[in-house]
Amino acid sequence: MQPPQTHAQWLGHIQAADLALLTKLNKLDHPVLGRVMSALTVLGNTSSWVIAGFGLLMMGGTFTLLGQRLAIAALSGAAIAQVLKRIAKRTRPSHAHSVIQARCDVPKCSSFPSGHTLTAFSVAMALGGLDNGVGTVVLLFACGVGASRVYLGAHYPADVTVGACLGSAWGALFFAFGGPIPS
Repeated sequence: MQPPQTHAQWLGHIQAADLALLTKLNKLDHPVLGRVMSALTVLGNTSSWVIAGFGLLMMGGTFTLLGQRLAIAALSGAAIAQVLKRIAKRTRPSHAHSVIQARCDVPKCSSFPSGHTLTAFSVAMALGGLDNGVGTVVLLFACGVGASRVYLGAHYPADVTVGACLGSAWGALFFAFGGPIPS
């Protein structure tokens, strides 16, 4: 019978698997894929979401509520990510492991959770009730943003997975309280 594993041992196994998967994914290198992933990362940052939200606000009419929800979900999702980053203090993979190549500018702040991913999923779920297909498109875009962060070497897969889960939960809660957006 094996002795029970401690918290540190479980975490060590998760981190080792996380690094192994990232190392395999980081070896993928294709110029077109690199450009697509770089564009997804830039378009998925908080500033881009907020600009889109304010753009919708300025359009007025039925776009006002959509713009408000998008901007608030993006800003609050980013705030949640920043608080958690300051608690977790996980070093970025390209800063911690010489085998990981960063393919984008990697901030010095903590890696966990992925702020891009948490924000993108917060927005996607906050807009989830749109029946015109926009919610689905934004959710697919959020998945692309998360994938871009791993591909570009800015985050471990677990950073993105947790960011997606937390962002989804926050955005769903936001949607539940805000209700569906009228067409």
